Amino acid sequence: MWIDTSTRQSEYYTLEYSLDNRWVLGSMTEKQHANDGSIDSPDLKRFILWILESNKEPECTLKHRDEDSEPVN
Repeated sequence: MWIDTSTRQSEYYTLEYSLDNRWVLGSMTEKQHANDGSIDSPDLKRFILWILESNKEPECTLKHRDEDSEPVN
């Protein structure tokens, strides 16, 4: 979890092992999960650098289904 103390906003990031044997970088909000691409190994230092430095453009997102939302991608 990344917390910006000046704005009191938080972001949640995951390093997930997928069903097709890949390590996937992900992020979560209250209503959405994003797949931000894969990496070749579960290296903690690279994962932290990705959180701090990258311009995160999701490969796909899934929104929480409720009456007003539909899955994306």
